[in-house]
Amino acid sequence: MTYYVDASAFVKLFALEAESNSVRNLLAGTERSIVSSALLEVEVVTAAHRIGSDAPRLAKQFLAIVERIDISRGIIASATQLAPEVNLRSLAAIHLATALAIPQSVEMVTYDQRLAAACEQSGIPVLAPA
Repeated sequence: MTYYVDASAFVKLFALEAESNSVRNLLAGTERSIVSSALLEVEVVTAAHRIGSDAPRLAKQFLAIVERIDISRGIIASATQLAPEVNLRSLAAIHLATALAIPQSVEMVTYDQRLAAACEQSGIPVLAPA
């Protein structure tokens, strides 16, 4: 099984939030692959710059552990169909479409309630470590 991580979870690796330690513990020592859409890089770098301080450096370090999947035309087509069906915003739809395109089983690590519901509706297990 592979962990798919979205920005709502990934940002907790370098921003001090309630669930930060839980996300670090889940991802830090795992033997599992950690994947996400290439979109994650844009989301994380912009969030890190808003946070400031040491966050941009930490964000780049943490991004090194994530295999990023390019946003293909197929993923865009899938996201376009999924978004209205499962009531997702565009970026979350890209994350869901990317997760669905991965051939191995994935567990979605997210704190986005809409994305979590859409994942469950699509058969993807969701983790939101507390």
